[in-house]
Amino acid sequence: MKKLIKLSISYLIIMITMLLSLETDLLYAATMPDPKERIDFWRNNYTELLEDKDPHVIKARQIFNRVLKAAGNRYGVIPRLHVIEENPLNVVLPVSIPDGWIIISKKVLEMSYREPEQGDDRLAFVLAHEIAHLLDDDFWHINFFSALALLKTQDTVKPKVLNELKGIFDQTAKIQAKELRADERGILYAAMAGFNPNAIVKNGEVDSFFHQWQKMLNLSQLTRHDGNETHPSSLQRSAAVLARLQKVADEAGLFKLGLIFYQSGNFELASRAFGEFLRYFPSREVYHNLAASHHQLALLHYAEHNDDKHLLPFRLPITADPYSRAAYGVSRAAINDQQLLFKQHISKAIIHYEASIQQDAHYTIAYLNLAGAYIVNNEPYKAIATLQDVHKKQTNNAMLMNVLGVGFYQAGNVKKAIQLLRLATAADPNYDAPYYNLGKIAYLDSRKHEAIEYWSKFVKLNVSNRWARFLVSNYNIPAKKAPEKSFPAHAEEKMKGIQIGHYADEIPPEWGKAKEKKYHFDQSVHTLLEYKNGITVVLDGNEIRIVVATPNYKGKSNQGVKVGSSTEVIVAGYGNPGIKLQSTQGDSLLYPRDGITFQMQKNKVVSWMIY
Repeated sequence: MKKLIKLSISYLIIMITMLLSLETDLLYAATMPDPKERIDFWRNNYTELLEDKDPHVIKARQIFNRVLKAAGNRYGVIPRLHVIEENPLNVVLPVSIPDGWIIISKKVLEMSYREPEQGDDRLAFVLAHEIAHLLDDDFWHINFFSALALLKTQDTVKPKVLNELKGIFDQTAKIQAKELRADERGILYAAMAGFNPNAIVKNGEVDSFFHQWQKMLNLSQLTRHDGNETHPSSLQRSAAVLARLQKVADEAGLFKLGLIFYQSGNFELASRAFGEFLRYFPSREVYHNLAASHHQLALLHYAEHNDDKHLLPFRLPITADPYSRAAYGVSRAAINDQQLLFKQHISKAIIHYEASIQQDAHYTIAYLNLAGAYIVNNEPYKAIATLQDVHKKQTNNAMLMNVLGVGFYQAGNVKKAIQLLRLATAADPNYDAPYYNLGKIAYLDSRKHEAIEYWSKFVKLNVSNRWARFLVSNYNIPAKKAPEKSFPAHAEEKMKGIQIGHYADEIPPEWGKAKEKKYHFDQSVHTLLEYKNGITVVLDGNEIRIVVATPNYKGKSNQGVKVGSSTEVIVAGYGNPGIKLQSTQGDSLLYPRDGITFQMQKNKVVSWMIY
């Protein structure tokens, strides 16, 4: 990083030197709009690198989208990626430009994938670094690039003035602060998107990707104005920044721990982990995950008051699950206590959803979940107000119309509710929730034949859904698929011989030394142990509570599921999931009876855990 900072200062020096020389053409150019700040310039002057020439371009776009989900947007700008073949002026881009694009060159891909097994993690950091610049409205890189292009036509920059300016900029931390901020956020965004931050900082000062990356970005040889070396060496600079980034990478483990707890269904510990991480790094994704944890806790204590007790709740993005109470030992006895706990958690969920939206006004999932929280909290007018402006901009969003429809029904506007729910089915005929909700409205209005019609469509779309199975069992809804076979309780899951309840000293020595990080929650201490064999262990004190198979793990579960397996393989071995959680990280299929969860992206297992 520090080499980049050194270069950053040199770039700024060059620009100021040119201005101080008062050369007419440069001053005139500075007052004119810079075409390099728009994507058209890069499209018209350089060759776009396409997937057929370099398959890493596909990877780059996938990684960019994953990181962007964690980082979010800022008002009026949605970051986008453009890859070019050339290195303009022999400069290895990346660079962010004001109209929302990030430009990288082919050399960036080559550098990131020199060690292929760590290429995704390293490219994620590079892209996240530039996204951080873009979200902060920090475009000094493109200003430098423009100045360098002008400098190429000039031979009159005075070395004496340049050296004097170098001395001045040795005393300022402005550029260093900007770059350090982008580095820190790059590490965090990449980690929050599921990439390994240690791929950036490991191997020490000289051999780390971070140091080698900054070394490759060294453009000082292009200035043709060497002068005396007044800056600390790149190695000295890297040592200082690496120490800071290593701490950031360690703290990112707290977010990872929160996700592990959430995906295992331990929403209480998830809320504590995200709450601790929020104190360190308040961001859109953290606020949302903290809100979702409290939302799930609230729903464990939620009891919908219907005239007909045989109906399940309306289908919303995060929906009360009548089966989850037993799985997590929630007592039904103390009704008043349940109501109090519901109110406490749903209030916290609403507060944190609102904070997430303040971080990113375009974060649709936060609006949807906030509206859903208002609905279960019996505040339909707030739910409607939350979504109406979003609906004006996303008139064909089926999920949005579904939630808005339930809100209008709860507010007493049945006609508007039915209209929106029907529009939702038209916008996405394969989205099942509005069919269930239309059926429930019809049933409550004593239009039972119409309810059966809607519910039949609902069941046809997803017979494995527990709402569908409930309808098949209780309302004689025909199901075309064969009934689900009975799955007996399976033997306790193990991972390389380790199972839940073992102690840390029972972990085999051949696993090697783990990367260890301890986190304190109230009176308990949780330890995250990450092993090179692709296994992560979560300890509560000294006892193993969760074991995670990361994307690098090559083993299988008891029923033959491994990283890369499809949903169909999981269902064949374990049946339909007891609980399904949705998040920006993908879907989690929970099997509380078997103590196993599969984390899915695009219908493929990306990791799994036992607990």
